[in-house]
Amino acid sequence: MRGVAKWDACLQTIEQGFQRAINLIDNDGKFLDILNWGFVENRHIIRMIFNFAMFVWENSDRELAIELFTKLLKSNPNDNIGARYSIVAILEGFDSQEEYEEQFESKNGMGLEYEALEKWFYESAQKHLDVIGWWLK
Repeated sequence: MRGVAKWDACLQTIEQGFQRAINLIDNDGKFLDILNWGFVENRHIIRMIFNFAMFVWENSDRELAIELFTKLLKSNPNDNIGARYSIVAILEGFDSQEEYEEQFESKNGMGLEYEALEKWFYESAQKHLDVIGWWLK
């Protein structure tokens, strides 16, 4: 498989995965109020929605990405997946999850520098209280 056909297959796969995840949690057309990360059976659903949101963010649908990240955050305010960071990164003008995470990569390559990420988040979130202020309270 080459070029456009490969891209089309990838796009179709992620869209199908997202739709299947949404169908698993459909509540009469409404996103679930609670989608707890602690319930292991939810994690594949949360990850699929998160990955789809990252995909649409990188492919220029920032509004849909913010909407999906916000739904994940509202359904799991503990935010085990880190949706709050992605919301603020979009609002701060980053073009992708990868682009914003690069600035927080640890020197040893073993993840992100937590303190730097938290400092950036809380400082940046103050500029976007209309979107993320509810979570900060």
